[in-house]
Amino acid sequence: IWFILYLMSTFTSLTTILLLSLLYLYFIGFDFIVIFGFILLFCGEYFVSSLLTYHFWLLKLGITTNEHANWYRYSHMMDEAGNFHNPFNKGLFRNLKVKLFSFRSNLNNSSTVSPLIPRKNRYESVDNALTQTLENI
Repeated sequence: IWFILYLMSTFTSLTTILLLSLLYLYFIGFDFIVIFGFILLFCGEYFVSSLLTYHFWLLKLGITTNEHANWYRYSHMMDEAGNFHNPFNKGLFRNLKVKLFSFRSNLNNSSTVSPLIPRKNRYESVDNALTQTLENI
């Protein structure tokens, strides 16, 4: 969500500068440097707006960039026909709620875990499966 906020602030800044350069051209007149800067800013705004649109779409689907790029590697991200399916999609507003407020609940629950007690390796099952696969080879 922080990246989306960064993109939104960048988009707002670029739009403001583009509008100010148009006002400059309208009231002051033609200036090569302003035209050149306007073209560069327009290209940057196109790139930022594309990224922002893509990440809003990912947020709507409730997936990360990694899950979107590698969905075919995850069996839980495919339906019976082998097409993309996200079982964790809760709709736009609930996905947004999870992204915005999930870290607060994690912070509240983290006080019950002592930092001195080592946590169980959350990748232990993956490590065991990999070890068994390598032993079978």
